Amino acid sequence: MINYDLNVRKDYQKLYAAIESMTTQYVRPLKSMWIIKHNGSAFDIASVLCKYIDSDDKLIVNKLTGDSSWTQNFGQDTTNWIHQNL
Repeated sequence: MINYDLNVRKDYQKLYAAIESMTTQYVRPLKSMWIIKHNGSAFDIASVLCKYIDSDDKLIVNKLTGDSSWTQNFGQDTTNWIHQNL
């Protein structure tokens, strides 16, 4: 799971392109959250993505265990993706 806060420059397109280049299997349930399938470590993913953010931005990458819960107002595509991939 990738979460971020881009602050001053907010160059989202660079970050989005970097995330999308790492995997074709992802869902974006919230504006600043991506859940991706990737075999690398959280550190490896963060190391790549840090090249696409500024020094005042924040980024956190977590490996997910499959134990998840969310509100019911997400779209069916998002819900299906989470069920199938976590």
